[in-house]
Amino acid sequence: VLEGSLRVGSEVGVPAILTDPAQDLRDWRVGAGWQRRVVGLEAAWVHTAAYLPTGFQPYIQVPTLAPLGVADWLEVSARVSPRQWLLLEARYGDPQRVKADGVPPTHSIITATIRSKFLRQYRSGIFDLKLQLAMEAWGRGIIGRDTTGAPVTLPGATFFRGQFELQLGSFIFYYTRVNLRNSLLGYVPGFEIPPGGQTFGVRWEFVN
Repeated sequence: VLEGSLRVGSEVGVPAILTDPAQDLRDWRVGAGWQRRVVGLEAAWVHTAAYLPTGFQPYIQVPTLAPLGVADWLEVSARVSPRQWLLLEARYGDPQRVKADGVPPTHSIITATIRSKFLRQYRSGIFDLKLQLAMEAWGRGIIGRDTTGAPVTLPGATFFRGQFELQLGSFIFYYTRVNLRNSLLGYVPGFEIPPGGQTFGVRWEFVN
């Protein structure tokens, strides 16, 4: 599969700020993919025009971002499913030629998912069990600029996340645990990813 897209025009980054000017855009993307039941591969090359981004409003430690020049971006993804109940997926992105504020270099996400509907026992598909382990990693970069314009370093980091989900008809129970390694790092300075943070919940739909 071959695909491409082109975006030409102008855009205002934050319309609520009346002094924020419109910026010209000339972005394009070309990609190719190969998909089969067991294996899938996709790669894309993205070209973006120069852009003046707005700082992260909620994060006072990173008030501004440096202007982004003309940049190219490499995107690669892969999928392997050797069994019906096993799925391995990976995504990788890396800005080329420039180091963009707020975007870490060599950003990758890898997930391994076990999913079984126990079709031999429950042919209606009413029962579903999902177990997933994900790893996210990024290289050392620059998250933004401080009040003096000096770069704020984004340390490289690796995080693991686990998820358990059980479905019985319209009833779903899920449990997610993040930062399994109990790392004290984070993506934005001052906002650490909670060590061993966890969420759980239940969803039950009733149909009359």
